[in-house]
Amino acid sequence: RPGLATKKDLAGARLGRSGDGAITDILTLFLHEQLGQEGVPGTTLVPLAGTNDSQVAALLRGEYDAVVLTPPTAIEAQRRGCHLVIDFADYGLNYSLGGIAARRSYVAAHPDLARAFITAYVEGLHRYRTDRAFTVSVLQEFSGQRDRSLIEEHYDLTMPGMPKTPYPRTDGLAKALRVMARDLPAAARADPAAFVDDRFVRELDESGFITRLYSS
Repeated sequence: RPGLATKKDLAGARLGRSGDGAITDILTLFLHEQLGQEGVPGTTLVPLAGTNDSQVAALLRGEYDAVVLTPPTAIEAQRRGCHLVIDFADYGLNYSLGGIAARRSYVAAHPDLARAFITAYVEGLHRYRTDRAFTVSVLQEFSGQRDRSLIEEHYDLTMPGMPKTPYPRTDGLAKALRVMARDLPAAARADPAAFVDDRFVRELDESGFITRLYSS
């Protein structure tokens, strides 16, 4: 919120937490734990509800002191006077904002469909990375955001993190499982590799498909 400008200002702060297990919820738990280890004591977790936009409004009203937001909502919050006090990239976290999940039985029964889907996904990533104007227009259409400059800033901020070759990252998943273990003890015993099947991405990578895609 306005008035908190540095990490040290978070001492004793109320951190808004959704509790829904989404990426922002996991990052909030990580932050709550990490701040204590870094000598920023006394943070507490308070319930968070509503959409991203309403969460920003509640932050400005002082219902909590800090909240984890993702672009473009984080950019909007900055424009309204809030400060970015934590950049999770500084922690070396590599955790996907979104992923593709499927039942193993379905993939086993329909490998050609799964392969075609992943191929289309990789082609979509290529379009995202190489066609800024088109991507911004699509993001604006599906987000309902009228301010194109906000979407452009969102794109410029997030595009470097979009991989050309989208292998699932077990290191980031391991960190997420460790944080999730706070509410789900079984997560502490889970093997990150057990959740991953990278064969279709690996096929595209090793066949040279992705290299050719970016060379065309």
